[in-house]
Amino acid sequence: MDPVRSILLVEDDPDLRLLTRHVLAAAGFEVWPAASAEEALEVLARRGAPHLALVDIVLPGLDGLSLGRRLREEHEVPVIMLTSVDEEETVAGAIQEFAEDYIRKPFKPREMVARIDRLSRRIRDAARRTAVVAEDSEAVRRSLASLEAFVAERRALDNVFLGRYQVLDVLGMGSMGTVFRGRDPRLQRAVALKTVYLGRTLDPEKKRGLIETLRREAVALAQLSHPNVVAIYDLADAAEAAFIAMELVDGMSLDVLLRRRGRLTPSEVIPLAAGIAAGLAAAHASGIVHRDIKPPNVLLGRDNSIKVTDFGIA
Repeated sequence: MDPVRSILLVEDDPDLRLLTRHVLAAAGFEVWPAASAEEALEVLARRGAPHLALVDIVLPGLDGLSLGRRLREEHEVPVIMLTSVDEEETVAGAIQEFAEDYIRKPFKPREMVARIDRLSRRIRDAARRTAVVAEDSEAVRRSLASLEAFVAERRALDNVFLGRYQVLDVLGMGSMGTVFRGRDPRLQRAVALKTVYLGRTLDPEKKRGLIETLRREAVALAQLSHPNVVAIYDLADAAEAAFIAMELVDGMSLDVLLRRRGRLTPSEVIPLAAGIAAGLAAAHASGIVHRDIKPPNVLLGRDNSIKVTDFGIA
């Protein structure tokens, strides 16, 4: 994907819109200004999709969240939300659903340009580094449908494949989806296979949202190579189905350990906290904020490894 060059700027405050336009133009970007969502859609109709959109949350008429969602879903435009301090809870939901990042107002010009440059690198690097499984949409859907039947009927998973990966066992199930223990016959290594929720009755829109969250996690993880972050191996993404092949951590999550052991000793907490902090620091250095760090998202290996996972809303 091309780096960010054209930016759709949607801001109803004329002074802030003018200032932002000058800042971005001085940094070499082509800016398409709009004072409302309706005006922004008119700009898109005339000029086509930009490389990036900066969208204020509060707009007259159609709100910024609705516009951002349309830009992402209908035009595949990456979106950065412009927000005030009291809107941060709202923008967190937007990031989980469709937005790439947010910038808090009042912003510093250098910070804005740096965030846009960073997003441009993320888009380019993710496209280059994320390995996409070659199966077409129908093949992925067939594999997931087969797994769904095996899980529902509690049959053994000794000869079931998801793409090229052999599925061996169910590791866990949750609202996001199912995680399987698997094996990559080609590379002769164990993997964890994380899928969207396997359910026939799931609302199609909700399933699409889960797939997008899964894709975001794969893109985020693909940018990191660190001993305290779970590694991504592969991504298969279809219209209504997707899965990630990732590093298998042989052990347990931190929440399981806490349920079994209760409060940990200081000598146990210190290396644990250091490992988590190191993983998050590596993510931050790559421009990624986890935003959902909690015990279930920390994996503890039998080899004493400590790994952060689930970057789905990063």
